[in-house]
Amino acid sequence: MHAEEKLALLLETVCDDCQEWRDVFGLKCLRLFDDVGPTAVRAVAELMASTAENAAKLHGSFLLAHSHQPEAARALTDILDVRQDDEVLEQIFEDSTDSPTMRTHAPFIARARDLSQRWSNSSLDDFLRSLGAAAG
Repeated sequence: MHAEEKLALLLETVCDDCQEWRDVFGLKCLRLFDDVGPTAVRAVAELMASTAENAAKLHGSFLLAHSHQPEAARALTDILDVRQDDEVLEQIFEDSTDSPTMRTHAPFIARARDLSQRWSNSSLDDFLRSLGAAAG
């Protein structure tokens, strides 16, 4: 399968509204996401910034938070600057709590701390607490 075909398959799957998406597609998509590389990061970030479909944003959050590509951490950080529904923000911080990359990405941490001044949410609080637990 060529890179363009892989990217098309990835984006189609990210947009799937399956309730068990993470269990059914999550790890396969993550492997495909990392295989396609920075092009996939840009495409998923653009999709998250432009779509009104929360399912695609929730799935994109999983891919960006759990990828080992440095571009993914930067992209997820930039997503915080785009107006998101509370459900999407919650998922971003839930995914990031489980992500060693996001828990050590200074720009993301700074944006999370800034956001905590304006938005009270248990997922965000858990993420910020996980930083203290990792340091202690």
